[in-house]
Amino acid sequence: MGSGYGNTVLFTKRPEQVYTIFAGMLLANLLMILVGLVVARFFANLMRVPKTIMGAFIIVFCFLGAFALRNDMSDVWLMAFFGILGFFMRRYELPIPPMILGIILGPLAEGNFMVTLIGAQNDFTVFFRRPVSACLIIISIGLLLMPALRKLKEKRKEFSESK
Repeated sequence: MGSGYGNTVLFTKRPEQVYTIFAGMLLANLLMILVGLVVARFFANLMRVPKTIMGAFIIVFCFLGAFALRNDMSDVWLMAFFGILGFFMRRYELPIPPMILGIILGPLAEGNFMVTLIGAQNDFTVFFRRPVSACLIIISIGLLLMPALRKLKEKRKEFSESK
């Protein structure tokens, strides 16, 4: 970052910069420990605040943070939508982490999918030409079908036991 050296040159030719970085990191960690010890009692007292009041403050700060990001109400509406979606997912005991992974990794996967298709002149068989990608697709399809196959197996077992 501004030194004009690579890692090996930095460690051999400019060790004073490396030691300065190490000393700064050590000092920052020591200060964080001290601040953490001082503030720990205050944060422990926050646990005594009733859940309704704490929840109201959290919701207000979520709305403020969403708006402060770009000063745009569409961010607030988006945050509210995903908050309501998360509420109903919890209520009906649906797993939340897969949704978060899908939201984060979805655009990345879609972009790479489109780049691959453009490179293959819109030929979908490009995903099945290599053994590794074909195996991954087959495993993915199998995992998607697994719950339905399990239910079908359970129904057959119940049907055979009832006879």
